[in-house]
Amino acid sequence: MLVEQGVISEQQFCTLIDIVTFAPSFSNLNPFIDQRGEIVGKWSKSVDEATDMDESSSDGTSSVIGCRYANYTIRGTIGRGGLGRVLEGYDRTLSRGVAIKELLIKKHKNNDPNKNDKPTMEVESSTDTRRREMLRFLNEVHITGQLQHPGIVPVYRLSVNRNGKLFYSMKYVRGRSMGSIFDTNNSNQDPAKVFQQRMHQLGRLIEVCNAVAYAHAQGIVHRDIKPDNIVIGDHGEAVILDWGLAKQYSDDDMQVSIETNIEELLRRERRNGSDDVIKSEIPNLSLDGEIIGTPAYIAPEVLSPILGGVSPRIDVYALGTILYQIITGRFPYDYDNVDHLLQQKANMHDPIDPIKLNPNCPPELAAICRRAIECDPIKRYPDAGALAEELQAFQEGRLVSSYQYAPFEWVKFKILRHKRASAIILAFMLLSVAATMFSVHYGMEARVANMNATQLEKDVNLAIMTSNKLSQTTRQALGEMPKLQSECLNRSMQINESLRTFFKHVETDMVSASRDLTEIDAWTSTSLTAVLGKIVTNNVDLTDVAAIDSTGHVVSVYPTSFSYLLGQNYAERHHVQRVFNEKRTILSEMYNSQEGKPALSLCHPVFRDGKLHGMLNGFFFADTALNRLTRAGLMGSTAARFRVRLVQSDGKMLYDSSNPSNIGQKVITSQLEKLYPNKTQFFRNALTTEIGVHEYVVDGAINSERFLEHEIGAWNTFRFAQAEWKIILSVRFREGLGVIPISTTD
Repeated sequence: MLVEQGVISEQQFCTLIDIVTFAPSFSNLNPFIDQRGEIVGKWSKSVDEATDMDESSSDGTSSVIGCRYANYTIRGTIGRGGLGRVLEGYDRTLSRGVAIKELLIKKHKNNDPNKNDKPTMEVESSTDTRRREMLRFLNEVHITGQLQHPGIVPVYRLSVNRNGKLFYSMKYVRGRSMGSIFDTNNSNQDPAKVFQQRMHQLGRLIEVCNAVAYAHAQGIVHRDIKPDNIVIGDHGEAVILDWGLAKQYSDDDMQVSIETNIEELLRRERRNGSDDVIKSEIPNLSLDGEIIGTPAYIAPEVLSPILGGVSPRIDVYALGTILYQIITGRFPYDYDNVDHLLQQKANMHDPIDPIKLNPNCPPELAAICRRAIECDPIKRYPDAGALAEELQAFQEGRLVSSYQYAPFEWVKFKILRHKRASAIILAFMLLSVAATMFSVHYGMEARVANMNATQLEKDVNLAIMTSNKLSQTTRQALGEMPKLQSECLNRSMQINESLRTFFKHVETDMVSASRDLTEIDAWTSTSLTAVLGKIVTNNVDLTDVAAIDSTGHVVSVYPTSFSYLLGQNYAERHHVQRVFNEKRTILSEMYNSQEGKPALSLCHPVFRDGKLHGMLNGFFFADTALNRLTRAGLMGSTAARFRVRLVQSDGKMLYDSSNPSNIGQKVITSQLEKLYPNKTQFFRNALTTEIGVHEYVVDGAINSERFLEHEIGAWNTFRFAQAEWKIILSVRFREGLGVIPISTTD
């Protein structure tokens, strides 16, 4: 009728019919699910019939083969899990095979103790349990549907079948699970050969880390990564399955407490099973309770509330456990049963060092594994991307930041990495020795010759001294560089901690102030002054703090010397728009203040009755504040020894301790690339990698005397409130002089 009257088009009509027929609503579970979790409406009368049909055989396969789910025809059963079963289907529209995951309402056996003469009866699970299973099922398809990555199985469609059961279709990945590959590899009796076979999976693990890193970038944690959830396709691709336990997180989620404790878990395990010792296959079962995950791969912070809440480090621990299996062929703990295993993790017992179980393991790989499975989440890699970068560096023969190289190891690494340069140095040293021997011989002959040979003898002696000096400076450079690189890296980490402490303290004061502001009925400059003044008093590096209403206008500012800002409209400023749109704390990019100086702002939203009421804008000048914070991070080191640069992710300089005029300029320019290609590569590495060390050589001259000068540096990444900076430290080492002050001319 609406189409005939021209109210809607034919296309709109078809879209509405498709939504009503097939699309579940995530806001209220499903239009055919009532408040008790029961399926009602069009298909409710067929649910019992469908359940009986599905259980007519041991696995329900024979009863569904040939059935139609929307535009799919069922061909068989692939497997069954905690939430339902996975069927093999055929898409009649696009003529392709698919995998269909169907939600099944669980049942359990219940014996009536008062009627021993009657058989066991099937009783449906509680309403809360069924509702939770539906929520978890919908959460799985909702999260998986958001992730578009080659290493994550794509979702095609979410719908209900003719019996009213929820299902979704996805790509059918044909292959073997990584767990089955491990089982096959471990069956060989030769440990060295078994280890080499498992090492073939290291490249696949890097692919999995990159896929998980993509999910982390989208704010999603998998929480149940294990080899059985990783499929290695027939063509070698690695795909992550089963996102049923995944959860979206934010920075605020890091401090939430766990939803239950280990005692409840242990009581549930004893209630569901017998009192017999649980064997080694138990850790491969996912815990079906409020503690989420698989025992062998679960992170300690999931069990211990003092360690924090949901974060990417949970997935890093699981990936590290898989790496441990690749190295050793077993799990990191010795245990008698699942209670014993979880108690060790909750009490933060150190896992067995992988190098003890497999002495053939490269020490760099063992160091990566130890850091990935650290009990303290702060000591772990921050996310899967950082772990992938370390594994990639190991595989490509680059330096691994988690491993402390001994001096001889570092020299060996450099020689193998730079074979051509090492050959030149060796040839130079051999020539020096040869020149020395020749010069000595020639000088002895010159003494017994004539007076004309005296000057030649002096020249030869001078050549000997020059050769010895060059050899000495070469050895000095090889010995000092690793130490300087390590010192630069440590100092950069100290500056990172200094910056994080400062901004975290300001954010904490803003959070406290935002609670006070919600109790003030009408925002006026007078009513807000005391609240804003407390923030500025507690944080001396803040120049001022302004209260901005929901329209972007400044309604109050402290100190009062900035009262000329009252009434100004900040709505067009990029960081203010981000706070209004994203409704979370934002650390701005650098911008020019009204005083014409580079400035930064830390902005925090203020909510009232669940709606954005305004925001707090903490303002500070970049050069003065960052200068104090970087010096505090150096912990009293000589300022002239280090050059500190803070660079935004877009390459703009936030701070340069040696040349303040560089602030606001691009760290990589066409002129720099033309004149100093080595220096350009140093900055390019810093901008594109999480953490690292590097050095480049400058060929210089003073008063016609040529020399080689090394700039040695390290960098790491600072992240806070959606901002990302690179902290770059460098020192200069001139052969023959050692460390020299950083020049202010470049």
